Amino acid sequence: YLDYDTIGGENSVDEDINGVDFKFLSNGRSFTVQVKPFTDYKYIGDKIFIKTEGSLSLNTNYLILCDGKNCIKLRNTPSNPVKIKGNTFISSKSNLLI
Repeated sequence: YLDYDTIGGENSVDEDINGVDFKFLSNGRSFTVQVKPFTDYKYIGDKIFIKTEGSLSLNTNYLILCDGKNCIKLRNTPSNPVKIKGNTFISSKSNLLI
């Protein structure tokens, strides 16, 4: 079972503070998702580096990055978090969702 809610509107703390663009329920659990554009990506070893524009923060369970043609979907877990360096998200390939 999968259900989702978009976040937004005036004074949305989830959107403004936590960067949550939508939430979904799966097996009774709630998960948060942030969606961002990206300009480039590359693989080095077991890592993926994804360049984007603007201020970066990540306080969600999942990150989806899109460039208009392609989307990269990543898990963000406490044991294997997506990291931020400058304008780049860095993640292990094991976080990639297909």
